[in-house]
Amino acid sequence: MAEKKPKNIESELHKKAARPNTAPIVNKKTQQKKKKKKKKNPQVDKKNLQKMEAQRFKSALSKITQGIVFSEKSIFQSVDVSSEVHTTKKSVTYTVMIQPVLKNHNIGHVKETVLIYSKNWTVDMMKKEILDVLKRDSYDFIPDKETEMDIKRRILDIIKSHPDVVISKEFIPYTDWFCSRYFWLANAVINDNVEKGEPIRHKLTNTAISRSGEISFQYYQLPFVYKNGKIGTRKNYGQKQTAKFINENAGELRKCLAFQQNNKNEKKNIKIIINNDSVHITIGFGDKSYKKHMTGTVDFVALETWDEVVTEEYYEEKEALKKKIESRFKKLKACGSLLHRTILKMVAEREGEEWPEKDAYEREEKVIIEEIYKVLGSGVSYMVSRQEITDAVTDLINCGLLRKKTMKKVGKNGRFSEMFLPGAKNTILLLGADYKVFAEMLFERKCCGFNHRWTGKPRPTLGCPSDIMTEKVYGEPETPSTSGTREHSSRYHFTDMDWIDWLRSHTLDDIDLTSDSNTTEALSLLEHRCVAMLYPSKTREFLRKMPPAWMEYAETMYEITDDEGEKRYWKIVQNWLS
Repeated sequence: MAEKKPKNIESELHKKAARPNTAPIVNKKTQQKKKKKKKKNPQVDKKNLQKMEAQRFKSALSKITQGIVFSEKSIFQSVDVSSEVHTTKKSVTYTVMIQPVLKNHNIGHVKETVLIYSKNWTVDMMKKEILDVLKRDSYDFIPDKETEMDIKRRILDIIKSHPDVVISKEFIPYTDWFCSRYFWLANAVINDNVEKGEPIRHKLTNTAISRSGEISFQYYQLPFVYKNGKIGTRKNYGQKQTAKFINENAGELRKCLAFQQNNKNEKKNIKIIINNDSVHITIGFGDKSYKKHMTGTVDFVALETWDEVVTEEYYEEKEALKKKIESRFKKLKACGSLLHRTILKMVAEREGEEWPEKDAYEREEKVIIEEIYKVLGSGVSYMVSRQEITDAVTDLINCGLLRKKTMKKVGKNGRFSEMFLPGAKNTILLLGADYKVFAEMLFERKCCGFNHRWTGKPRPTLGCPSDIMTEKVYGEPETPSTSGTREHSSRYHFTDMDWIDWLRSHTLDDIDLTSDSNTTEALSLLEHRCVAMLYPSKTREFLRKMPPAWMEYAETMYEITDDEGEKRYWKIVQNWLS
């Protein structure tokens, strides 16, 4: 068995000794408590700072208050200043209540003024604002019950001393505002008319006291002032002169008021205002008004005569203006066009505007409305095309029947876009000023009988289909007759309304086909797609006996059009002709 080697004593001796642990032995719980204390210290410091700041604020406020001194002329003998501190986790707010104390404190007290400061306050700022409060021209004032009652009794005594400054209550609503307040009060005091309540029970309102000690207030909403036991008003509102004028002309004024009541309607509005020594009468007709003044004396007969004159004048002017507007509309392409009229009606109904109750084309318009919605919804219609709708809207805008309005916010009133202006942003269509004249206008129908015996110049005949396709603006013939007889009325002047009325009241037998010009003029019906499709049976009957040239025309139109709906239409026409 091998012997154990002895330890090297020398190596053991030279081995470095380990460094002793000099760190103090501390309990972990103790360490945690110390950390918690460190966390709480900032909050404690913050509270201490807030207390110190609040104390500094109160000290500054006390010094400012002690320095306030009132002069002998001042209505105040002292001022009560108090403060409150409102502390939250985030901020500190200082509230200062300032209430000057009146020398004559028996009449009432001044309403206190509140100033609010944040942490950014300064002594100079607070001093300036407090002094500004004490230098005001007037202060909200709360009188005591005895003072208020004394003031009201003084006013009532003044009213009773002027029994002539009172009028019948039927005239009071027609006087100006300040006079009417006085007359309601006088009527209640002298005539015991307590319609507005007993005067003594009415409160003084808007009471204020000036630096000179003058108390201003309203009683029956009428401004008064009170100083040194005297009651007055800042201004003479003319109630004395008004009462005298009304009482002297009471009989005629009653007739005028009755006249006003008897002529109340939507088209005529009569207003009567009585001022000092005159009566002002206004007759309004919505878009125009007429005024008349009668000073000193009221003459009801003169009022009636004037009313007849201005009423006749107004309606003559209105009729003349209407005819002028109609004359302008008759020259437009929109006149007699079913599509233009329908679009205008759609905008009117959408905007909640009036439209003639007696609409002779209501059935036709309903069908066209459906077709318009179909086309604008990317559908296909054989009555109208998208381009025709766009052109019609442009025509209505250019002639003033429709107008554009730019909206600041899209989506107002639930409208997110304009269906007739898909490319325009924040723009809608509204009715023009004269749209109602157009809607109510009786169209002058053109002769579409085709069997009418014409005199004067011979009517020119239309040749090939290319001549027929030429489009002109609806209006009067370019060359007026010089012979005094009726001029040529070609197909260019036949509108949708012309054809609708003709189809409603005529048959195929009414057409004289012996004349080439008559047959050529009748061909224009095919150009009015919406009319043809609104009356398919009548149109089919109309086309049944037409010459072969009409089929050639329909085939040509089918070939040259690119619109799918129009192609369908011309295909239907070919079937009818065959």
